Parts: sequence; C-alpha cells; structure tokens
Amino acid sequence: MKFVGRLLNGSCTHVPPAGAAPSPNPAPVSKSTAAFTLKASVGRGGVNKPEDVIAVQSALIQAGPANGGQSPDFPLDGQPNTRLYDAIQKFQIQHFGWSKADGLVEPNRQTHQKLNEFTGKTAAPALTGKVSVVLHNSVGQGGRNDAADVLQIQSALIQVGPAQGGTSPHAPLDGYCTPKLIEAIRRFQLKHFGWAGADGLITPYQQTHIRLNDLLVGGGAPVAAAVVGQAANGKQEETFNISFRLVLATSQRWILAAQAHCSSALMAAVSPAPKVKSPISALDPNRKLKLLDKHFVLGAGAQRVERIRQIAKVFDRMAMVFQRPGGLWGPKAFYSDPAKSKDLYAFTYAGGFFGGGSRTDFRGESVRTDGIYVSPPLQTLKTEHLRAFVIVHELAHFVGHPGLILDHGYNDNPEKMNKLSPWHRLHNAENYANFAAEAIKGHNAEIV
Repeated sequence: MKFVGRLLNGSCTHVPPAGAAPSPNPAPVSKSTAAFTLKASVGRGGVNKPEDVIAVQSALIQAGPANGGQSPDFPLDGQPNTRLYDAIQKFQIQHFGWSKADGLVEPNRQTHQKLNEFTGKTAAPALTGKVSVVLHNSVGQGGRNDAADVLQIQSALIQVGPAQGGTSPHAPLDGYCTPKLIEAIRRFQLKHFGWAGADGLITPYQQTHIRLNDLLVGGGAPVAAAVVGQAANGKQEETFNISFRLVLATSQRWILAAQAHCSSALMAAVSPAPKVKSPISALDPNRKLKLLDKHFVLGAGAQRVERIRQIAKVFDRMAMVFQRPGGLWGPKAFYSDPAKSKDLYAFTYAGGFFGGGSRTDFRGESVRTDGIYVSPPLQTLKTEHLRAFVIVHELAHFVGHPGLILDHGYNDNPEKMNKLSPWHRLHNAENYANFAAEAIKGHNAEIV
C-alpha cells in the first residue's frame, strides 16, 4: 500500500509504509436482498399505482447511476411522469439493449427481476441508551404533525446529513410538515430499510425514530456530524469545523455529478450513436461521453464501454465512503492529520478503502491506512472548490483497487498531463478530480 499525499507545491511522494502489509484479498462485502413486489405495471402505458411507482423509484435509486439507476436526489414521490419513464428506459437500455427498452416495468417480468437484484433491506435497529430525538406523536405522511415534533425531525435529518440519507443544512427548520419533508423522510427510510420501509411516516419508538437516534447518539454518521472520533494515536480528535463540512458536501455533489455523467455516457456508448441525442444540450449523452473521453481517452467499441464502467466504479466507491465511512473496516472516513503537517493539504494510502485496518507510522504517529487525513493547510486554499478538488483527488487514491490510482501527472504540468497514456489516465487521481470538477462546474478545474 502506498502513501499518497498532496503537497503544497503540487507534487506527491510514494512511500511504502513501514510494517504495513496490504490485504491482497479483502473480505467480500455482503449484500442482503429483499425482493420488492408490484401489484401492477409501472411506467409508460402502465397502471402506475402510487405504491408501485414508489417501489420502482426506490429500486432505481438503490441500483445507482453505475448500474443504469438513479442518484439519491431522484424523486421519490409516487408520481408517474416522463422523467420516471425515461429513467426506466435508461435502465433497460443498459441491461437489455434498445430493443427491449419500452419504459415499462411489469410484475415479475424481466425489468422487475433485474431491479430486484439491486434492492436490499436492512434490519430494524433497537433503541438503547440516550435519546437524542424526542417524539410525542407521529410525523410525516398521515401523521399528527405537531409543530414541536416536526421541528425535531427536521433538525435530526439536517444533523444526519445527505451522506446518511438526511437533508442539507439549507433544509427548512420551521415546524411545517410539507410534501418535501415527507419525501425527505421516505428517502431516509429507503436508504436504511429499503423500499418496504419507506412509508414517509415516523412513529415514536418505531424503526425510523430508532435509526435517527442510533445515528445521532451512537456516532453512526461521522461525516455528516463532522466528528472524526478517536485519533490514530488514541487521543480524542477535535471535531471538524463547519467549513470542512461544506467541503465534504461539495465533494459529494461533485461525485454525484460524475456518476450521472458516467451513466449518461454509458448509454451513449452502448447505443447506435449518433441517434441518441437530447434536445437540451446539457442533457445530451454524447456531450457527456465527449467530456469523459477528454479526460480519459476512452477508445472505441467494447474497450470504451469497459473503461466507462471502470471509471463509474471508482466514483461509486467514492460515494460508498460517505455511505459506509471508513471503508470496509475503519471507524471513520476522515481524520485530522495527527502530525499537523505544514507541507501537505491531505494524504491517504492508495487502496486504503480495502486496507483491513492495518497501521503504519507517519511522522512519528501511528495511523490507520484505511482513512483519509486532512492537514491544516487545506483550509488556506482560497475557494471551497479547490478544497473539494483535493478531497476528490485523495478519494480516488483511497478507493482505487485492484489497480492502484496513483499520481502520474498534475495540472501544474499540462504538457505531462496531455501525454499520459489511456492506461495512466485511468490510474491517475488528478484525472478523476478534473473530470468531476468539469462535470459539476462546466469548465476546467482550478489548479491547486
């Protein structure tokens, strides 16, 4: 496993950690599945019962952009519309090709069965210890919705944060139960319990109430709560400040944009181009394919499709860092640099997401290799986008596996960047950060 740190001058060192052996065969990630049922067809020309529509919307979100599904911000409202039909069709194109892409999901037929491969259900937790969210009556769809209880839920969802299915800091905190709040509750439930538990209602001391308390009291949402817990040397680590939470939120938006671009580009790559074209240029799959090709030189045919899937997998794993902080074993995803380095913005260990909890020495401090470390100079960067660029760059190092993503070129040496081979681009952290930056902003990244 290699140390990869972003130095203030833009260069990077690769030092094999002393006494740390990487895990060549990391333990597999288990995935429990629970099939969702449909009473009637959903999609273009379907019956479209609200409960069935929600089930399909939930399944598409759980499938995720890399599998032809949708990002977490996809509507979860039970409303059949063109956006849903197109989403179903896009999923079908990726898995079955154009000939079977009719935008319709029928009970127990091909599309329904394929969606079931991506749905899962998490066991309900038990409420123990302190209670952070106090509810007197139900909140949400069909609930009593007393203002004091609604405020409790609004506050809890903000504290949990988007990475754990909650809401952004800008969400309303006004005591009113609106359709947006009900959708936010349903989205939280979908993430933690699967579609069967996503009824949009929070009842006192039932599973959704319990899970919120578990996250806020038990430390289950370290990224959103911005608490990194115990430092590698055993001392209590300081909490991240608000500005770093904003950086993490920005980084997540970049990752979501990159995932969406990969999904759309894949559709263009497997379709008989140039027939796939959106009347709105910003939504044109071919435009997104061109952007991917700009940063990674995709090639043609089957090779192009395989490279897009490889890139998408990297960004999917980045998203997983926020969903399952600390990789496969670590307790947290992000730590403050215990050595308080003045010559680094941040550092991590290549492939550390699969690092198995191994430790190494870093400047006299014992650190885990399955974490990302943020050094004080990160806060000196002038813009939030520059700081997010560093985080996405380090995340690329962190999740690359089995081919490690290292540093073969930097933006401050454009001549070298332009000469990178397609293979080196696929294994260069700067390319992933550049692509994500342009996917979200529409222009080239700033130079760190």
